[in-house]
Amino acid sequence: MNIKILILTTLFLFVICNNVSADYVYAFVPNSNEGNSISELNITNITRISEITRHYTHNVSRQIADPSRTAIDLNGNVWIGNRNLNTLIKIGNYGLGKCVDKNNNGVIDTSKDLNNNGVIDTNEMVSFNDDECILKVVVFGNIIQYIGNREGVRCVCVDKNNNIYAGMFGQKKVYYLSNEGYTLKEIDLTPYNCGPYGCLVDDENNVWISCEVNERLVKYNPKTNNISYINTGVYALSLTPKGDEGKIVFGDYSNRRVKKVYSNLSYVFDVYNALLADIRGIVTDRFGNIYVVSSYYSRINKLDKYGNYIGNYPTCYTPTGIGIDKNENILVACLNSCVYAHNISNLNVISSLCFGTGHYVYSDWTGYFIRSIEQKYNYTLRTIFCNSSAYFIGSDEEGGCLFFSYILLAIVLSFVGVTLHYLSINLGIEIHKSKHFLSAIISVMIISILTFLGLIDILTSIIVIFLIVGLLSIYKGVIWWNLKLLYQF
Repeated sequence: MNIKILILTTLFLFVICNNVSADYVYAFVPNSNEGNSISELNITNITRISEITRHYTHNVSRQIADPSRTAIDLNGNVWIGNRNLNTLIKIGNYGLGKCVDKNNNGVIDTSKDLNNNGVIDTNEMVSFNDDECILKVVVFGNIIQYIGNREGVRCVCVDKNNNIYAGMFGQKKVYYLSNEGYTLKEIDLTPYNCGPYGCLVDDENNVWISCEVNERLVKYNPKTNNISYINTGVYALSLTPKGDEGKIVFGDYSNRRVKKVYSNLSYVFDVYNALLADIRGIVTDRFGNIYVVSSYYSRINKLDKYGNYIGNYPTCYTPTGIGIDKNENILVACLNSCVYAHNISNLNVISSLCFGTGHYVYSDWTGYFIRSIEQKYNYTLRTIFCNSSAYFIGSDEEGGCLFFSYILLAIVLSFVGVTLHYLSINLGIEIHKSKHFLSAIISVMIISILTFLGLIDILTSIIVIFLIVGLLSIYKGVIWWNLKLLYQF
């Protein structure tokens, strides 16, 4: 009877885990051609994307700030650079409650979708000065200056310390900032003739900077302040997953090439394909597959981790940016003012939303890069299990990964259960007389382990606790009632 109940409970929780997510999932998309704004999208329900806020990035409407480069930090806030100005703006994540009630009126004053039509209309916009989601304005210089010619901030990225790198294109300089926006260091790229065009930080905290105009890829080591580089056509950059033989993958806009390099800047591969015309945004999934958008053909190109071309798939018109959200859906931003969501397995279109104008973005606008650093730096149970799935059964499908994950999870937890039972006997604890004690020990231990490993999702923690108690009951058949007690905690 206990086994039947355990199987039914596990199946029920498995279904719940695979279909319900309490997490807020988001993306930040600049409206570059509109001049001065960026939109926060709610993509928790990927079948119905909605724009929940939109923020001006400059307070002078007659000056086109031309925001483009974005980076999402560990708190979910977005940093966006104005290409025509010397300013970097930190904007709070409204959906995560990161905005600040500065005037203490009990509400967050910001642009909201008041008529519930899924987009922010012009009459719903709040001014830059009154927007309580504007958390910080970083000025590179004494005063805000309109520079023009897109020689302002053109690269932004976040490191695992939650600090920011921002590059001034015309100055040929990168600033290292604290998360509060204070300058910690300046990196002069003038000797390398590099106008910073894009950047990202890898799991070893090295900073990779693309110098698109000068066709140069720069690597900066913050520990030693050493700068190395190679001369190569380079545009947008992406990290590779843990265990990949390469460190960075990037596209060559002018020469229809995709390239991957080792940490020492030597090539893993450098491949050409005629279909890689005017490629901009690029991203890799956790298995190393590469997705890069062609603005010329309006297609998503997919390559495997070895550089072999897999195929191309239709998306919105003139795509510039591509990203992967927290639930591993592919998102594409386009100059025709639309964002498309694609299924990562077959790249079929799931949904779309058109809003604002001219989405020009190919840095981190979904938080995927910073999550990749976290996954490389801190292994989670899910990462370990999914990598095991790929190794043993060669599956890069989400369903296969999760199924195999739960099999491994059950095996691991059975050993944990047996160990706990063995220790309790040797410590002289009579399990059947220590109901609350055992339940507390199990709960605290599991939550602590999950927190340490980075797997802190509440729903997953509950599932693990249920599985452990159930497995213990199978082993001795004397503590099944602990499930009932757990409900009372």
